[in-house]
Amino acid sequence: KGSDNETQIKEKAVGAIAGYLASRHISSVLIVPQCPKNMAWGGKMNGVLKALIDDCVSEYMADACRIYILGGSMGGTGTWSMLSDYPGLFAAAMSVAGNPTGSDVGNVSRTPVLTVMGTHDEIMDISLVRNFSDLVASLCGEVLLETENGWTHEMTCTDSYTDNRLDWVFRHINTAPL
Repeated sequence: KGSDNETQIKEKAVGAIAGYLASRHISSVLIVPQCPKNMAWGGKMNGVLKALIDDCVSEYMADACRIYILGGSMGGTGTWSMLSDYPGLFAAAMSVAGNPTGSDVGNVSRTPVLTVMGTHDEIMDISLVRNFSDLVASLCGEVLLETENGWTHEMTCTDSYTDNRLDWVFRHINTAPL
């Protein structure tokens, strides 16, 4: 959260994702929004993010079949919320240490999701994510829950963006984009 529109860009996870894309020569537009101090991702902020995505797709002529959403902690919770509010928009998602509570499982099940949780996370409860992931799977949704033994919330948010996981996310293509 903040108002400088710079702090979020300096996060280790953003560097890992940008480095991954650059090392593979994947032409891309990264949208790395900063949540206002008095707000949280979800609710009316989802409309703001959707408008930003639409603007970038239009301005940069981005491939609507290859829109992805990734986020950690509050951003992971926002990822679940965006999948819930905009089913069919994203080719795949990666929610790291995020809370899916309140998300529509039917809508979420329309997007392949990789989620990562740490066993020593004192902020997010793995069982909430496991139960939600099981519900997504029961609707034939593609969901992959990976747990990292001993990882804290912070470790999960900074170290989850491995090449293997990002390969999984970016190999998906949305065959029926909104």
